[in-house]
Amino acid sequence: WKHHGAHRWALRVNPSSGNLHPTEGWILADTHLWHYAPDQHALESRALGPALPLPDGSFLVALSSVLWREAWKYGERAFRYCQHDVGHAIAALRNAATLLGWQLVVLPQWSDQDLTTVLGIERAADYAGVEMEEPACVALVGAPDVVAAWEIGRAHV
Repeated sequence: WKHHGAHRWALRVNPSSGNLHPTEGWILADTHLWHYAPDQHALESRALGPALPLPDGSFLVALSSVLWREAWKYGERAFRYCQHDVGHAIAALRNAATLLGWQLVVLPQWSDQDLTTVLGIERAADYAGVEMEEPACVALVGAPDVVAAWEIGRAHV
């Protein structure tokens, strides 16, 4: 937490260019979509939907970027910095998974459209006048033997 005078706000664990934190974190488990709320350091339920065909005991972690958090300061370099921050977040997630005895594997076969739809960030009308949130990646997290044995192609929505 940081504070200045009477104001207090939450910080995130992974580094961010310019300390602007454009990266958003999501969990997809069973039929739930959860979003990480840094101010509460907790997951907030965002949606219920059909169960994804995942191996037992595994779940998906997704990352997205709010590009305007960087663009107002860095202009055309913002996309590069957002991608850099996503890389830091993947590394932090992979380290956390390893500490818990899990494995994290990024699933590159998911299209931006698939991930945008699953996360519910495809609502263009809700983003009128500002840049939309952009999908970054999705990863499978689970026990190493489960992740290794799982056929990656099954993760496609």
